[in-house]
Amino acid sequence: MAPKSLFTQINKSILDCTIVGHRFLPCDVVDSIITRENLKDEISSGWKSRLSRDDMPSKISRNGKKLFAILLIIGEKHKIKDLLKEGITDNDLPFSGSTEPNSGGIRTSDPNKEVHSFRQWEEAKTNLFLRSQWIVLAPVLETDGATITVDPLCPLPFIKGDTVHGPHHSIVYKSVLHSAHQTHHLPGRTTNLVVAVKQLENAIHFIKERKNLEDIRSLNHPHIIQHLNCFDCEKSFFISFPWAEGGNLRDFWKHNDANRDLMMWSLQQMLGITSALSSLHRINFRHGDLKPANILHFKRGGYGTLAVADVGVSRTHAQATQLRHGPTLTQATTPSYEPPEVYVEKDHPRGRRYDIWSMACILLEHIVWMLYGFDAINSFAGARDEPDVKFFRLHKEKESSSATIHPAVEEAIRILREDERCEEGTAFADLIDLITEHLLRVTVEERVTAQVLNQMLQKIVQRAAQNPSYLLRHPARTPDIHAFFTAKSTVTTRLTTST
Repeated sequence: MAPKSLFTQINKSILDCTIVGHRFLPCDVVDSIITRENLKDEISSGWKSRLSRDDMPSKISRNGKKLFAILLIIGEKHKIKDLLKEGITDNDLPFSGSTEPNSGGIRTSDPNKEVHSFRQWEEAKTNLFLRSQWIVLAPVLETDGATITVDPLCPLPFIKGDTVHGPHHSIVYKSVLHSAHQTHHLPGRTTNLVVAVKQLENAIHFIKERKNLEDIRSLNHPHIIQHLNCFDCEKSFFISFPWAEGGNLRDFWKHNDANRDLMMWSLQQMLGITSALSSLHRINFRHGDLKPANILHFKRGGYGTLAVADVGVSRTHAQATQLRHGPTLTQATTPSYEPPEVYVEKDHPRGRRYDIWSMACILLEHIVWMLYGFDAINSFAGARDEPDVKFFRLHKEKESSSATIHPAVEEAIRILREDERCEEGTAFADLIDLITEHLLRVTVEERVTAQVLNQMLQKIVQRAAQNPSYLLRHPARTPDIHAFFTAKSTVTTRLTTST
């Protein structure tokens, strides 16, 4: 069987970038197919002189692999000789311009440099070249948070693109960054990198979120997700993040039963989350939508790491809350974990202690999971008012509103305190006290700061690590689960999809 032509090999290797709808040829494929040996066979006939035949493979393999691949794709491979003779190389791509009279001709990436060879081309072939060149120009990407500006016709080296969800004026895809188009990656990595790619159509939203993410990345906090890169494609904008293989915190609760080791690890992770919150607040960031779905689980080493996500959509507090005028800008948030001031003090700006209420709700659910499992979390949600299953109850009056801790939340806490694993002097008792006395407070000023929360939780976690009986005083005994935490819930599906 005769060897496949270079065109056939190239054509079969072109991949689809479903996210932007363009095709690309991975750069490692160009290097592996357009070799000196393969070029010798490809151009063994049809050239005017033996000197050209002997010289050309070396010239192409040194300076014109991408040019030659483009010419193969459009059926003009012999035109490589003119381009190389003119001194045009791969480094001059992409070309732009027009063959129309007085248009200035076809230019290289240097706008002052014309490609004279195109003066001899038919206009249709020139236009075909200009469209096809992008197939070999998918960028090799840094994964250090850099922003690149790319032509709308330029493909991005993401293969596959399953739509996950679309919060906050965006669409999120689960995609794969081709291994040959990565620079900053794990040593020895030869595999594709699974990523979450967020697409935004609004330039203002993109610019604001990018700035937020750059500031957040500077924290370099292990419990805050860091973006990999940003893309400005003129009318569409993309931000990529590492993909969390373990899903989110709610997924973790669902798929894991707590044991002593997992309890200890998870409390250390909660400490990490409060540390992340403290770091964010220190640079005047309020998350604004803290919830289990925005705490992601990365499976790396042991049980992995929990990290806060979706921080870039939060409002930056450029000045102290007291000095701001007017209410905080609205954004899409999850009602279940919103604090009461969202409804009671609609015209007031929201401070960073907004996040403390949300963290209290998460910690309380986490205690329920550690003691009774995932189904108990759903039963707990079902005991609160639908459709939003908030942790408070709103009391509307003619001219104002007030809020109180939801009766079902108070009942859940009462039942937890009666569990012998939560008796006085245990980690669970201290956690419940922390939540009820310092976090889950209707009055904003009664909530502690994130820094104080982190310090208080650190004492509990350190003591639990040093004293096993403080974490579980009766590890061999598992009390029966109270009926409150076993009732069938009608909100399970809704919580799973909306949070």
